[in-house]
Amino acid sequence: MAVCTTSSSSSLMLKYAASTVHAQDLLPSILSFKSNKPTFSLYPLVLKASRDRKSGLKWANLCSLRDSKHVVVAAVASEAEVAEAAEENEGVPEGVTATAPPKPEKGKATLPLKKDRMRSKRFLEIQKLRENKKDYDLRTAISLLKQMSSTKFLETAEAHFRLNIDSKYNDQQLRATVNLPKGTGQTVKVAVLTQGEKFDEAKNAGADIVGGEDLIEQIKRGFMEFDKLIASPDMMVKVASLGKILGPRGLMPNPKAGTVTPNIPQAIEEFKKGKVEYRADKTGIVHIPFGKVDFSEDDLLVNFLAAVPFGHSLSEHPMLSGNGQGTFNKFRCMKKIMTVNVNVNVKVKVKDVCGGQGCFLIENYNGSSQDGPEIIIKGTTAVEIASGLHWYIKYFCGAHVSWDKTGGMQIASVPKPGSLPLVKDGGVLIQRPVPWNYYQNVVTSSYSYVWWDWERWEKEIDWMALQGINLPLAFTGQEAIWQKVFMGFNISMEDLNDFFGGPAFLAWARMGNLHGWGGPLSKNWLKQQLVLQKKILSRMLELGMTPVLPSFSGNVPAALKTIFPSANITRLGDWNTVDGDPRWCCTYLLNPSDPLFVEIGEAFIRQQIKEYGDVTDIYCCDTFNENSPPTNDPTYISSLGAAVYKAMSNGDKDAVWLMQGWLFYSDSSFWKPPQMKALLHSVPLGKMIVLDLFADVKPIWAVSSQFYGTPYVWCLLHNFGGNIEMYGTLDAISSGPIDAHSSKNSTMVGVGMCMEGIEQNPVVYELMSEMAFRKEKVQVLEWLKTYTHRRYGKPIQQIEEAWEILYHTVYNCTDGIADHNIDFIVKFPDWDPSTDSGSQTSKLDNMHTLRTITGSRRFLFQETSSDLPQAHLWYSNHEVVNVLKLFLAAGNGLAGSLTYRLIIFFLIFFS
Repeated sequence: MAVCTTSSSSSLMLKYAASTVHAQDLLPSILSFKSNKPTFSLYPLVLKASRDRKSGLKWANLCSLRDSKHVVVAAVASEAEVAEAAEENEGVPEGVTATAPPKPEKGKATLPLKKDRMRSKRFLEIQKLRENKKDYDLRTAISLLKQMSSTKFLETAEAHFRLNIDSKYNDQQLRATVNLPKGTGQTVKVAVLTQGEKFDEAKNAGADIVGGEDLIEQIKRGFMEFDKLIASPDMMVKVASLGKILGPRGLMPNPKAGTVTPNIPQAIEEFKKGKVEYRADKTGIVHIPFGKVDFSEDDLLVNFLAAVPFGHSLSEHPMLSGNGQGTFNKFRCMKKIMTVNVNVNVKVKVKDVCGGQGCFLIENYNGSSQDGPEIIIKGTTAVEIASGLHWYIKYFCGAHVSWDKTGGMQIASVPKPGSLPLVKDGGVLIQRPVPWNYYQNVVTSSYSYVWWDWERWEKEIDWMALQGINLPLAFTGQEAIWQKVFMGFNISMEDLNDFFGGPAFLAWARMGNLHGWGGPLSKNWLKQQLVLQKKILSRMLELGMTPVLPSFSGNVPAALKTIFPSANITRLGDWNTVDGDPRWCCTYLLNPSDPLFVEIGEAFIRQQIKEYGDVTDIYCCDTFNENSPPTNDPTYISSLGAAVYKAMSNGDKDAVWLMQGWLFYSDSSFWKPPQMKALLHSVPLGKMIVLDLFADVKPIWAVSSQFYGTPYVWCLLHNFGGNIEMYGTLDAISSGPIDAHSSKNSTMVGVGMCMEGIEQNPVVYELMSEMAFRKEKVQVLEWLKTYTHRRYGKPIQQIEEAWEILYHTVYNCTDGIADHNIDFIVKFPDWDPSTDSGSQTSKLDNMHTLRTITGSRRFLFQETSSDLPQAHLWYSNHEVVNVLKLFLAAGNGLAGSLTYRLIIFFLIFFS
């Protein structure tokens, strides 16, 4: 979000902060509430401007349609000023073209003054498309650029950034590259200077021209039929003689530009797909083309945001790293060749104003207009801005935001314009103690959102932004990617029909627990899911999130063993599914030690990049999840881990392996310290992140020397199987992340929510989301009081007393058992009442799905003398009855409250 204001010398003021991770965080956002529908939206991400006619003040609005008026909560990301250049023809009467004066006969004076230049009819018509001194948001500016296109050739859209630097000094020089996700719109002709075996590599990778000393000689004779020149390091001694020829043309190979590299195939692919180089010129201006005018507005927007230099190398520039004041002025404009410029000038405060971490700042707005903004929210990314807005309406306005199925939104308490609560002087600054806030489990896709469409996904991504989530799992549509990859290895669609599970069972097919069950997947399904994934990724990137994509874990179709008979492929045993039927169980696993593993894994990463663009460097892989290696030899385990990472890094040189740490709990008898160290240290330091998946109950960080130096995320697992029984560990949530982060030699880099199913127990997830912004332990009882006021609309003594009981019972389990979210209602369909109650053997035979799993697996079957399956209870039923009585006693004024009806329902059926 952004605030726009006017001043005497400028027509637009934007306030933003640069993100060192995602330039797209600069995109403004508007959050709109609708009372007649419990949904919310952060889209479209554009400014909705309002203007005070007397003062000229402009601002962005948070809209509430319940009273057809605006509730003004303007949000901005940092202090900045933006000035638009004065119009060249200002003061010239409409329809009159300035006439050039007689020109002097010689010297510079022969050039007409700027104000006296003749302007073409085309130029003057274009000028009419924009208003004099009008403020434009980014999306509108791009739309104007497209409207201004009227030449007979295809024009290029360019971005220009004026930096307050002097490039003659070494510490103020800037040169780097950026990958444009949607390409440049140009056919790039690539020449390669190399020798030996890399000669064939370059040809096979698609180089247009490949040569060695012969090509150097051609260039010396004037040959320049290429757009990019890439050289292998061993050729640079010979290439040096071309400096005077290639340097002035910007074609001299340079490591900073990515044109001197040992990985020539990757460099060729990147430049062909849209990688562009930028550097500051002598005047401190950076010029970057970011597409053609025939691109869609969305594609130009994505490219422009990716091209913002202070989202990349500039944020780490030595001139900025030592001071938090943001000394660079970035005057940003977008220009279309042969047309009028549309200027947006930004002064940036870098992320160091928040101590190197993400943050948001809520302040009172001190403007003079009575109808103007009242509250300003600043943040380092769009996610932080949304989190700040959520924090404000929650703690200052008493509003409540939840999933639709757990109560939806309660915003009736948000005051009308002119009476928004003010914050204390100096504002409210909230910083992230750790950079990442992770979300989802690899099975959530099947338990909760397998049938979601884009409309439902929009709501979920908005909910994620409000909760501060910036590292979400993005697994949708991967079967369409696998189809293309495996067909490249001669796997037929018929073979894949036996490999892929049906839509509701994809999670377990992906993990190699079953195959073919519930399938096959139709072509239409595969296509729809791929389109949906692209929308999901686009929105995540717009908000500044870093999506986590899947990678290859070794699960392969059975046909691969026939096609590659010498490959090290093993058939696995039954994983407690489909009764051991070989038609669906016992899948095939390609050993990571086999060279084919790296080949397939690399192809999968590259195919994702081809489909989605370079959207992330973080990939999830769980090769050893409830699937132990064949030997506990640390050297062997280390080689397996190295192979898994090699498959990722070959496809993406900056790849980071994100791994669920469930295996260290579920198979702790195998993963002893030597084996854990071997796996965790098999990749370069900093190239692996472990999810301490069950840290709310069984934290591994505390017994593994912080994962032996490997960065990890403290995670809440909480839910198994998508079941919805009332259960929680509020004390562990309120203190666990704090204890982990403050512990000696902590390697914690984030918090996360890894529930298997969502849309249940909202109190648990609201508290856990806040821990992403909490540096001290939460006093849960006090927190619950404010929570109940927000959730039920007002403070009610009986409800406060009821929740205090729930806190000490249902929502504070400490028995350490894995799976609580299941009871006899869930098990009931598997209970056969005709079974002889005296035959224990017969009972177990009929209730085949309720088998006992020993060790630390996540299933629980408790033997009792009752014929009925028994729920595991860690609290007294009498206490829950008392809670129900208190809620019923408070019901006179809450009969119409959805959140009230939900708690009554859950207390009766799921407690």
